[in-house]
Amino acid sequence: MIIFEDMRFLLWIPVFLSTIAFSQLQTEIYSPISTFNQSFLGTDYIISNVVYNGSYLSSGVFNATATNLGLDHGIILTTGTVQCPSSDGPCGPNIQSNGGLNNGYGGFPLLTSFAGGNSTYNAAVIEFDFVPLIDSIGFRYVFGSEEYPEYAPPNSSSFHDVFGFFISGPGISGTQNIAKLPNGQNVTVSNVNPVNNSEYYVSNGDGFQAPFNQSNVYIQYDGFTTPLVASKTGLQINATYHMIIAIADVSDAIFDSGIFIEKCSDCTFMLSLDENSSANEKKLVGIYDVFGREIQIQSNTLLIYLYSDGTTEKVMILE
Repeated sequence: MIIFEDMRFLLWIPVFLSTIAFSQLQTEIYSPISTFNQSFLGTDYIISNVVYNGSYLSSGVFNATATNLGLDHGIILTTGTVQCPSSDGPCGPNIQSNGGLNNGYGGFPLLTSFAGGNSTYNAAVIEFDFVPLIDSIGFRYVFGSEEYPEYAPPNSSSFHDVFGFFISGPGISGTQNIAKLPNGQNVTVSNVNPVNNSEYYVSNGDGFQAPFNQSNVYIQYDGFTTPLVASKTGLQINATYHMIIAIADVSDAIFDSGIFIEKCSDCTFMLSLDENSSANEKKLVGIYDVFGREIQIQSNTLLIYLYSDGTTEKVMILE
């Protein structure tokens, strides 16, 4: 579990250095505690008790303007790393057939159960409570994976990374996954591919094919879904619900997968690229202990994250 506490201000969203014509997927490692908030989700929901469980490498924000992803801006969760530039991360071009990083993090019981009992690894999990001021909630997202095409039908495999948008609360029996296709099937590598539900599948090469391995327009994942919507209607206004958004490797800890979650369309989560400059860019520049000594990431130790704009966060990674 990772606990973040901003020391100078609460909700600051990082921006990206770019030119207007730049088209490559851009990502930034950043605290989900600071990014998953009412500014991201919109004014129809009151967000509280945000908790992140996973490697700090696995979560961040993205800008996919002018790429083939199908979404522009938002939050990304992966089973490895969001870091770019790196062939292990999600940014293109697609120059690797088995991109991924084993970040050494454990699985998540809910996803293990969801995966039919197969072992899970490298889980990245955001949990939060929300009070809806309307009777529904929805997230527009894309799921991508390096397990395409090797482990997708017509091939048979248990190496199918798993994810879900799980909701519980008044009027809902147990915990329900709302990341489903229009036909009611769960969104998985085995359910969305060139054979099954192909209308929701985007082929992105295998790491060796042109033009996917030549142009920054294409992201790294070998395949991904078209933009889909995870939604739930019939919510009780002013009641409290719990949401878990989670992703994990299944059966092994390699071949990354990721979820891209689009920002609220009428919120100011992130400025467009041409409205930003390098002077506004915020990046993690150092990690220190409480005595001010620079150190590496450690579990069960109070860490101080220093950002390029001079702000800091207190971080505790619990294992």
